[in-house]
Amino acid sequence: MTRGRSSLNAWKGNMDTPILPDHASVTAPCPYRIKVKPLSEEPKNDDPGPNPNLPALCDQMVAKMRCKGSIQTGHPKVIYLDPTKRFDPVAFIVYARDHYSESFPKSIEIDVTESRNWSLWKGPADQLGSSGEEDVDERSSALDRIDVSRIMFETCLNDGEVQIFGEEKMRRLKLMPRIRLGGNAFEGLLCDYHRAREASCLEWLRECCGITYLDFFGTVLRSPWTNRCILYLHWKDKGWHWGWNCCCLDSRWGAGFKTATLKIS
Repeated sequence: MTRGRSSLNAWKGNMDTPILPDHASVTAPCPYRIKVKPLSEEPKNDDPGPNPNLPALCDQMVAKMRCKGSIQTGHPKVIYLDPTKRFDPVAFIVYARDHYSESFPKSIEIDVTESRNWSLWKGPADQLGSSGEEDVDERSSALDRIDVSRIMFETCLNDGEVQIFGEEKMRRLKLMPRIRLGGNAFEGLLCDYHRAREASCLEWLRECCGITYLDFFGTVLRSPWTNRCILYLHWKDKGWHWGWNCCCLDSRWGAGFKTATLKIS
């Protein structure tokens, strides 16, 4: 089946690195019921915390060395979500245009009042996405909190592979014993960043673990051109930005595209 235009079919430079649109960050209030608090108290004097005699830069380097696969260092935070609130791409795009106007993706040229433009994908991947069950990881939608120290990032590349198509990555993710984080996690992390900035969970991921890009395969969106698209957050120009229609599942995905998951406990 041939779908409409896709904004991620032209690649330049390093194929492992996602090519993302330019945005600028902006501070805005967050209307969502999201609370952020420390996961644990600061280490006591008898705890084996960072050596106070080492420069801060060394502590950061040690933290990054410990952060491989799952995140296991620093003082992470928990974001609290509302599992009764379903991710609505139309409601989100209206809010984002009103509050994050400077960082609003220029590639989304739509009338935000028309719900038919963007929606959740419904039904099989090889159909038009307008009927059937929503392509959503319901385990992610049911989460009332996310401990960012337990997030694991997956590329799904096997040995010797440089890239795979997005649909193959989705198939491999669904076979893993992992929760694919979706729209609720995306929305919670973005709101937390615009409220807390330097003290946000995204900044903790970036500074402690070197994460500058993460996507959310737990929610598949249907674009106005019937592309299957994935939400993502990325760091660029000294700020975190968001997008979706640059990450279509009919495109190739390399090592730079890290998918946020949680191990099933």
